[in-house]
Amino acid sequence: SVVEIAQTLGLRVEIAPLPRAELLSADEVFISSSAGGVIPLVNVEGKIFSNGFCGPVTKTIHTTYWDWMRRPEYRTEITYAT
Repeated sequence: SVVEIAQTLGLRVEIAPLPRAELLSADEVFISSSAGGVIPLVNVEGKIFSNGFCGPVTKTIHTTYWDWMRRPEYRTEITYAT
């Protein structure tokens, strides 16, 4: 979902191993999960990203992720037995 969101927003997406030096030279860093959505990382090995806050690109992807997850076509409803 995050890759699709980024592409929809016009961001270049590349799926490849990320060398440590490239990670530490990034402006913004985030991780994603199905349960947590898009989670900004603001400190990796003492390197501070986005002045210690969620950066604008990460925030846009995060917001779009949760907007999409509210849409029926992006989730499967679970009916629990009562």
